[in-house]
Amino acid sequence: MSQSVAPHGTGRIAVAVIVKNEATELAYWLAWYHLLGADTIFVFDDGSTDGTAEIAEDAGRMFDVRVLRLSRRSERYELRQRDCYLNMLQNHRDEFEWIGFFDADEYLAFYKDGKICLGGLRERLDSVDADVGAMAFHWCNYGSSGWVIANGGPSFATYVHHADPATGINRHVKSFVRPGLWCGGWMNVHKFDVGNSRYVYPNGRDVQWERDGITLAEVDWTDARVMHFQLRSMEHFVDRMKKRMDLVPSPALFDAMDYAEMTDLRASELAAKVLELVRSIDRLTVERVIAGLSVDTAAQPSAVSATASATIASGITVREVVSDFGHLVALDTHDGLVSRRDDHPAFPLACLTLSSLPDTAFLLWAEGPGGWPYVEGDFRTTRMRRYLLEDHYDDFSFRNPETRRILGVKPPENGGAVIGDVVRAQAWERFRLRPPGEALARWLESDNGIALLRSITGEVALPSILPEAALPLFDMLPIIAASMSPARRAALVSALG
Repeated sequence: MSQSVAPHGTGRIAVAVIVKNEATELAYWLAWYHLLGADTIFVFDDGSTDGTAEIAEDAGRMFDVRVLRLSRRSERYELRQRDCYLNMLQNHRDEFEWIGFFDADEYLAFYKDGKICLGGLRERLDSVDADVGAMAFHWCNYGSSGWVIANGGPSFATYVHHADPATGINRHVKSFVRPGLWCGGWMNVHKFDVGNSRYVYPNGRDVQWERDGITLAEVDWTDARVMHFQLRSMEHFVDRMKKRMDLVPSPALFDAMDYAEMTDLRASELAAKVLELVRSIDRLTVERVIAGLSVDTAAQPSAVSATASATIASGITVREVVSDFGHLVALDTHDGLVSRRDDHPAFPLACLTLSSLPDTAFLLWAEGPGGWPYVEGDFRTTRMRRYLLEDHYDDFSFRNPETRRILGVKPPENGGAVIGDVVRAQAWERFRLRPPGEALARWLESDNGIALLRSITGEVALPSILPEAALPLFDMLPIIAASMSPARRAALVSALG
């Protein structure tokens, strides 16, 4: 195939990924690459059964995600992957100046002034000389960071320990390729055939190869790297070993892959920004599932009367949350979810409990600044979240059922922020519950408060809760699902995956 000279800094940027059953990770991955600067993301679905392709389509309602379902199931995965990549280079050379090829456990990161620059993709690629056919990015391989069971959060915020630069596996690269300078051949998923065109690092230096896809020089992560989360908990390792007949599972193999020589928290600092976009994707997914769900919505309505007392409807109790040091947990205009004095202007966190689930608490920040407050270490995107309520006689602690971590607050002198990744309940992780104060009682008497209570008691069918409401169905879903009959809840859980 003859080479053509690619235009300098004028074209669109695409990223391609092949996935199978990545429903837990995919929304995070798509949000990351969209914020990084990719104009279009191609998702090749390799026979997923967990809703992966549908999540990609939901994201495609917000930005340019194109989903293609692979049908040839008899070939080896490596051949299907090769064909997808060749298809991209052959059929999209006129649409995109650059195409990047990454896996769902790989997050490309650019660095500026020592911090990750999420929008750095275009700036870096636009600065490349016209004779450059591809850019190579070294791996940075991460370990489990001590997680035995996967916590359902984004890999970039969950796993913070990785191998040092001298570790040999990090000399593998992944690539962005100029299809206009691609020569038509196939090498492997790491290195692409760009003939006599230059293959460079992000800093502009030419790559010297030990062999195809593995560089001769030690890695340089100063400007960019591919964060590679190949080992996402011990649970993930076991599941992977069950599928890989070419590997012999052993504790020694796990230890060899569990890289932990260095710690880097910079990616986790971007969790709030990425999760804001993931929240929008999640909301579209829930609304799609609910719209297509056929369940019996008949229920016996309960009397609802919003008052300042804790019990506001049959079987439903709402209370405020106060730290063991007497500070109200509330949503502050400037600082997010914090523990502050009662006289500090903020909207209190509400704790809802159901008589049918005495060991479960539903925490809700119903009103306040912005659309959604991020709690460090808690990656759920609804405004209401379910916790296991642990009784310590005089006070309570709240345990996240997904991560097993506990909700806590930082001391007032450190800002009083609420955090969600504490390992054990001590003084700052214990709370007391009290009847609603004026602000919370006023909200309970509002249209949104009454709508929430009516949905819990079954007076309102799920599809009739308008997504335009200030507190939409998506945010109410944890407690609505818990208050359903077992048959209705099973249908909903099955549909959501």
